[in-house]
Amino acid sequence: MSEMNNSRKKCMQTQNATKRNKQKQKGSSRNQTMASFNPNMMDMEAQNLLDELVELRASGEFQFELNDWWSNFPRYIKLRSKKDPASRHTYSPPNFVSPFNDPALIEKLRNDRRTCDWLNDPKYMTLIKELQQDPAVFDEKFVDREVQNQLFTTLRVVLFGKEGFASSRKPSVPIPPGSGIFPPDLISLWIEILFHAERNRFQNADEVKEAGNAAYKKQEFDEALKHYVMAKEIFPFDMTFLLNIGAVYLQTKKYTACIGACLEAVEVGRENNAANDLMSKAFMRVGRSFKQLGDYQCAKLYYEKALAEASSPEVVSLLAEVEKILDGGTLETPVSPVKSRPTKGASELGCESFQKGNYAKAAEQFTEAIGKAEDPILYRNRAACYLKLLNLDLALKDCSKCLELSPCNAQAVLLKARILQKQASTAFEKALELDKSVLGPFIGYDKVSIQSSLSV
Repeated sequence: MSEMNNSRKKCMQTQNATKRNKQKQKGSSRNQTMASFNPNMMDMEAQNLLDELVELRASGEFQFELNDWWSNFPRYIKLRSKKDPASRHTYSPPNFVSPFNDPALIEKLRNDRRTCDWLNDPKYMTLIKELQQDPAVFDEKFVDREVQNQLFTTLRVVLFGKEGFASSRKPSVPIPPGSGIFPPDLISLWIEILFHAERNRFQNADEVKEAGNAAYKKQEFDEALKHYVMAKEIFPFDMTFLLNIGAVYLQTKKYTACIGACLEAVEVGRENNAANDLMSKAFMRVGRSFKQLGDYQCAKLYYEKALAEASSPEVVSLLAEVEKILDGGTLETPVSPVKSRPTKGASELGCESFQKGNYAKAAEQFTEAIGKAEDPILYRNRAACYLKLLNLDLALKDCSKCLELSPCNAQAVLLKARILQKQASTAFEKALELDKSVLGPFIGYDKVSIQSSLSV
């Protein structure tokens, strides 16, 4: 799944690159979009399809036509089938060429908050039926201002939504008989169409955001907020605008509003597969807001969520600060590193780095000490560093090594329990992401999830 997620994020990054490089040729932008795409169905057949599509475009045999969108698909399929007759089955039923013919389309639309209400709109359902019956009508709808929003949002849900690509499948999960797949090379072409459809809106929204940034730097927060809200309304698929709204609320000490904006940013990010560093920033601002509200447990929870998305020295420091508060004003805990008798130099430096919240450096220093003397305390100390860095596998490995050398080390037993508890918590959150419904009352473990209508 990570490969497909990376491809989606890179496609979104292409939009950002286009905004900042307006002088680049359109052709090179399209090629960048193509080259970055790499869906989850990455068996040998899928990879070959994508490679051959890139080669056909690079050689000039296949030219992507703008404004005559649908014509690209029959031309491409004809060319591919001519070069490789065996590939014809890839584009034949039950596989489908248009995302609107995805058998799971209605289910995906129903499960996405952006489109679920539209299913009760007769005009929207008529639009879907027209696209299913005659895919060539897409060109007509593409320029119809009355349906553009619904058309492009629907396409975005199918290509980038939480439900994933229609073509995605794991080797261990066979495709249900008659269900078909969406060939990955065709998905790539549809992504390119969406890129062109949304490019102007994104550029306009980003220009408005830049005006907001200028006001923010002058500490004109009300003016900045107006621009950020306007940018979000122009292009609601970029979580950056909501992050900036949250930043304004944080600066103006409207902490509850900041939490709401940043959790909304997380939801938008999940729907559009935003980069991990942006998700981390959203969780960090939620954590900072909870800290200011005096809810240190929730602050700790969201700092940990931020680190789970991406490593950050700033978040590590913030987490250490709230943990110190929760521990009664001191960083000393039953599992904090203690000075080891052998190799005092490296060990003492490691303890000092740990107390300062520099866990990565502390881990390096304990590693240096271990190279000079295999002391169980050093393994336990390094395990404590890895736990802080959320590298649970290495933490557990070092803790087990400590207990191997010193089976009666009570602090190592306690540390191992904390590591296993953290692993269980991480697995639990993963289960929540996959399917909340099967967990029933266990969802209540996170009081913020209950209080908010947003899924985090």
